[in-house]
Amino acid sequence: MDTKTRPELIAGDDSALLRMRALLEHAPLAMAFVRQQRFELVSDHMNHLFGHDDGAELAGQSTRVTHVSDAMIVERMAASFAAGRPLDEEIEYVRRDGSRFWGRLQVTPVQWNARDDDALWIIDDVTVARQQRLQPRWNGRHDPVTELANRREFERRLHDRAVGRRQVGRP
Repeated sequence: MDTKTRPELIAGDDSALLRMRALLEHAPLAMAFVRQQRFELVSDHMNHLFGHDDGAELAGQSTRVTHVSDAMIVERMAASFAAGRPLDEEIEYVRRDGSRFWGRLQVTPVQWNARDDDALWIIDDVTVARQQRLQPRWNGRHDPVTELANRREFERRLHDRAVGRRQVGRP
């Protein structure tokens, strides 16, 4: 494995950078290298996943353009890395056309001992699997015709709100 630092790769030997781009172009995964919450190198599959097929790329853009809500993602990533493990969770994403999907985000730092916020992102579309996993729960809580919450679910939500609003010393 090449042990050169990023500035050496950029300034001198372009062959490693070319090999990395070739890997991203041909790998059957949605992958990207991210630095300081901006996409640096992006695979064709990643561009396709987010609807950037027409030559417009994610490279150079903030990672925030892909998240429905990016609240706390950076903090969770930092906590995972500090614990010595990659981030691995399901997150809701938004495509360029505004459509949404659920993706399994796996983020690993390029170098564990470096604190330069350089990471490899791999995203897998898990929308269908997530829907299948949640379907029995949803069916048990909603009317199949109207798709509204059924009585049992309505009462559960009402109870949760009522309990959440109670203040100490008040009925």
